[in-house]
Amino acid sequence: MSWRAGPQVLNDLGQVAGIGQDGKPAIWYPDGSILHLPGTASEVTITGFNNQGTVVGNALIPGYSLPQPVVWRNGGSVERLPFSGLGGYTEGINNRGDIIGYMAGASNTGTGEPI
Repeated sequence: MSWRAGPQVLNDLGQVAGIGQDGKPAIWYPDGSILHLPGTASEVTITGFNNQGTVVGNALIPGYSLPQPVVWRNGGSVERLPFSGLGGYTEGINNRGDIIGYMAGASNTGTGEPI
């Protein structure tokens, strides 16, 4: 998985989530302020951002060799989404907080399973 600096998703409030110049996830607000999202995740890709401030994405995190689906809730620490597969990906989040994504099955047959 690769990442690059810049905006990746926009919510209905005009807030933008993406990757900062330092390679870390951040939120840019319409007033020009920036919130750097905490955590030790690397190679982050942001895939969703709802109006409640929840950001979802995919990242390499310590202790895992494959990309993991992750979430930041209201600017808090990065959380790995729980699942039973080998690796997974988020694809988005709605304003109810429902996250869509998939994972590599525990059997490693190449068939994805919903998160």
